[in-house]
Amino acid sequence: MMLHVTKEEKNMKQKLGNILLIMLLITASLQIMTFQESNTLADPGAGGSEDGYLDFDYYFDTVSYLSNIIHNSSIYDPSEIKKGRYFGSDGDKAAAKYLKDNFINNSGFGSSDVRKVSLGDVQDASYDHDYTEFVNVTSYALTINHPDFMENTSLPSATIPQDDAYPIVAVRDPEWQGNYTMNTDFDDSRVYNERDFYNLFPKWRYGIQPYNITYDALNDYDIVLGNVTYVAADEEIPPHDYHTVFLLDEVEGVTDQIDNATNASGIILMNNISTLIFQNAENYNIPIMRIDTEDDPNHQNLTLIKQLLENNSIVVADNTIYDNNITFVYNLSSPECGPNHDYVILYNATNPDDWFLRGIMDIIISCDAHYIHNHFSLIYDCKGIIIYDDRVQNCHMMYNQFIDTPRFNSNLFPMFALPGFSVNETIGKFLWNHSGEPDNTIDGHVNQIHYKETDENPGVEAYNVEADLHITQSPNDAVVILSSRYDGMWGECSGDSAAGNGIIMGIAKYMQELNQSGIKPKYNVTFLMTTDEENGYYGAQFYNDTHRNDNIILWIGTEQLGFNTGALHNVYKNATHRIIVENITTLLDYNGKTGYSDIHSLTADITGYNNPSIYGNAGIGAEDVVFTERTDCDTILIHKNNDFVNHHHRGLALTQGDVLAPSNFDWNDAYMFYNITWETVKYFLYNPDCWFSDVSYTVFDSSNDGDSLNDSIRANFTIHSILPHDRVHLELDLGFEVGGMGGLWYGADNADYVVTNGVLNASLVFTIPDIDSEGNYSLCFRLFNSTGRINELVGIGEDNEDDSCGMDHYFPLYHPLGYAKVGNSSQSMHDRICGSIFTANEDSRADNITAYINQNFFETTHYKCMLYRANDSMLIGTTTENWTPRDGQALSPWWAVFNFTGTKPLLVKDTQYVITCWGNNVLSGIYYDESSSASTGRYDYETYGYPPDPAIFTNESRYYSIYCSYTPDVTLPQITDVIASPHTVGFGYNVTITANVTDNGSGVNLVKVRIGEPGGRQNNNTMTHISGDLYRYVFTDTWAVGQYNYSIWAQDNETNSNTSDTYHFHVSADATISIATLRDSYTGNQYINITDPPNPPENYTLVNRGLTWDKYYDAITGQNILEVSAGPINYQEENIWMPINNTLSQLAENHPAYVCGYRSGNNHGLYGV
Repeated sequence: MMLHVTKEEKNMKQKLGNILLIMLLITASLQIMTFQESNTLADPGAGGSEDGYLDFDYYFDTVSYLSNIIHNSSIYDPSEIKKGRYFGSDGDKAAAKYLKDNFINNSGFGSSDVRKVSLGDVQDASYDHDYTEFVNVTSYALTINHPDFMENTSLPSATIPQDDAYPIVAVRDPEWQGNYTMNTDFDDSRVYNERDFYNLFPKWRYGIQPYNITYDALNDYDIVLGNVTYVAADEEIPPHDYHTVFLLDEVEGVTDQIDNATNASGIILMNNISTLIFQNAENYNIPIMRIDTEDDPNHQNLTLIKQLLENNSIVVADNTIYDNNITFVYNLSSPECGPNHDYVILYNATNPDDWFLRGIMDIIISCDAHYIHNHFSLIYDCKGIIIYDDRVQNCHMMYNQFIDTPRFNSNLFPMFALPGFSVNETIGKFLWNHSGEPDNTIDGHVNQIHYKETDENPGVEAYNVEADLHITQSPNDAVVILSSRYDGMWGECSGDSAAGNGIIMGIAKYMQELNQSGIKPKYNVTFLMTTDEENGYYGAQFYNDTHRNDNIILWIGTEQLGFNTGALHNVYKNATHRIIVENITTLLDYNGKTGYSDIHSLTADITGYNNPSIYGNAGIGAEDVVFTERTDCDTILIHKNNDFVNHHHRGLALTQGDVLAPSNFDWNDAYMFYNITWETVKYFLYNPDCWFSDVSYTVFDSSNDGDSLNDSIRANFTIHSILPHDRVHLELDLGFEVGGMGGLWYGADNADYVVTNGVLNASLVFTIPDIDSEGNYSLCFRLFNSTGRINELVGIGEDNEDDSCGMDHYFPLYHPLGYAKVGNSSQSMHDRICGSIFTANEDSRADNITAYINQNFFETTHYKCMLYRANDSMLIGTTTENWTPRDGQALSPWWAVFNFTGTKPLLVKDTQYVITCWGNNVLSGIYYDESSSASTGRYDYETYGYPPDPAIFTNESRYYSIYCSYTPDVTLPQITDVIASPHTVGFGYNVTITANVTDNGSGVNLVKVRIGEPGGRQNNNTMTHISGDLYRYVFTDTWAVGQYNYSIWAQDNETNSNTSDTYHFHVSADATISIATLRDSYTGNQYINITDPPNPPENYTLVNRGLTWDKYYDAITGQNILEVSAGPINYQEENIWMPINNTLSQLAENHPAYVCGYRSGNNHGLYGV
């Protein structure tokens, strides 16, 4: 099956959202309103070929081609095993050619700058790697013989198609050191699941009378499993293979013996003296154990083991059976140790706690034990293994075909010792449920060829692709590697890792465009596309080993991207790099735009990076483990973690698993990784200079603020950038002049802009909030390029700004909520509530009320303040009752602050309030100024006590010296009870999405639903407010089958916004429609006429003949009722075209339309029948 999504569909369904501006509020007391008048600002993650930024079409094409190699008939003949881009395959070589040609033909690189480098022997004894050693499966087949198999599984055949089973190669064989062919037949091999086998043959692993000996492990290679050979101190190590464990005396000369045991499965040292002869076991890549022979149990058991070996008995050492013990097995002839027929072991690799380690290591160890017992002990063989997991329905796992040193354990363990098959859940569960039954057998084979690398010839033909972008003089000849691997398993492998390849190819194209326009990187750059990541990073290792003298200072790689589950999980060698890229990820809003979380780890915190040269447990990493061993090279791995079920899976004839289908691959996620990678590359490789020009300022009074005083300033300016597309950072410092001296910084704010085509005209407006004092203010701007912007955010570097613009222009601003001046007159508040009316200019929470009142030391005086709503005089807030002199014992008035009790009142923008104060003593007074308006002041004579609610105010022409301080609304709207109904619909039907949205601050202003369709297209739709907290949207565009992901976004009146979790609903293609036609049958290219009007009355009759009938009339009155279209879809009624009812059904046989127009032999004789 070819590609599931077309480029047109991608362009239609995938569009990253643009944002106008990002503002970060620095001080709560300073609210800065910022807007841009002359240019729409794009999200740095958006963009495409239309604005000269990253080419998303090129990225799409690259990912699509690499994914579809497995379907390409010019690469894979239908009779061949389709191996995708697997190392050494035809698809692997085709991918290398495609990448090289693309660098030259589509990315602007000269042919001399691009190389397809053949892997092979390095001709250096210090590098002990067989880069091209390879196991090639030439043929495989699997048939399930159980008579109930097809009936119980509903599968069409007992012979499993090759694309729905995967061969497991064997890599433990005595002949492994040279090229050889290995054919394994599974004729009539009975299937036992692992649980039943262990129960039926409980002693298969350790025989009738095993001997246990305690030991100390001397290095990190902690598994010993193999045939025991004792070598005396005066003897040389004999020829051996992988499954030999040597038992040695720890005496002089033992180190030389160990040096010659290069391929052993383990070394067991017997020490009976206090001096430890052997040292530095950590330098050896094989398991080394030490046992104390003076320990009585050990001494007795070792004596018996040596006697068995002297008698030429076969003894197997296995330290995986009992904790802290090596078990020596020597007697496996009992029926309790194995069946009397050939068999295979079936494993369920799924473990919800730790699938990867359980599914791999336990099976490898068990398989290895079966192999060793086959090789030395049993008459009937364990022919091989079958593995299934139930994580992905209808899919099977594709296991790596390691020859040596797998990544997930510190042992130099090969992969599976026995061949076999990986199958899907349906097959695996059937075999599991029929375990051990005589009929539960399989037929089949796995034929494989091992190709060994020599000094003269590679094992297989394989290539890395390299492209250079070099500058005139890179500092210290430094090189930065931008890398991804192009190989994959036997599938489309879109996420692992065609998507990563597309990113590096796209960035290479863009950097070459910059280079040709004169914008150079800071260092030499090599774009490295490697092969054979899956079997041990050998492509990357080959490059590393052949460029040891290069000054590689940074490696940036992409891997495992675009999966529709999991999380971004980047890995860094340098802690500062982690902070930088984490901030880039946050600023691009990866989490918000994809719904996936992001994780950032250091290599030092992940087990296995300590010794990458032997690929010890590499944790979540990839080819970065190769380059981390370079002392002066930092690494940044950009990828997703292993929390995605489709990784290394395929099924249903290559249509499921790691494929490009919209249900499995998330283009939005892949595009976000594209942006994150480029922003990271840009940070480390470019000096994106930027600067101001044409800066001007205008001071003015903001509208609807209740005064005519200047309280705002507009700054107009132009930003220039050396890059055609860059996100710059603008910081503002707002200065407040004190006593004519200046110099007090009152507050700060900042904003981000995206400059396109190298220039941006912008305009910002700054307004001082109501509660701030009057005075002279000034502005100072500082401009940061994209690199300085990140440095400033993470707090590294100095002088990060590219350009600055100071300003000596001062302008007076005054605009409080209330009257902040000291009045010239005083009014007694004894049993008199006094206040003035003011309008709130923003949504906020009131903090306190400040009033200019008298101090009275002669007798106790109490004050309290109240806040009333002006339109109905209702009380909405009361302060504490207190009296606290400002300082000393002076008899002078002062500004007293009264805090609100209980819940602080909500101030609603453009609403009028009466701010009042009240006292209980004849000496309690408040100051005021006379007003020209008769309605600015309010008073109500009330005996001091509980505030009246409502108050009965009388107007007066006064501005009392009283004002209210507040905090702007910053609370987020709350989104609950999100539901899509129905959860599953047929295509074309409506889905109703509802949610409850509340906001305890300024109230809900806008609610939208963001819907992501199958294939990546995003929709943002405004929801309708129904009543109370309920909002609803009816989605009608349900014409794509699959899962629709949606989330709710809400904004309050103060522009605070919140986004819900991601939910989903499904659209199904299953539908049934019944229609009536003019004929019973049609042939050739005849039109099928379905033009009848819906549900006519019974007295309507058809008349006339022809290709279609054209009149429908009332048989009683003879009146023509309808004019019918000659086309196949619509009919006309009074010159209006109407759609055919989509609920058409078969007409009854006695219906006039049926009698007169639809059956052969009717009296009208339509079509001459």
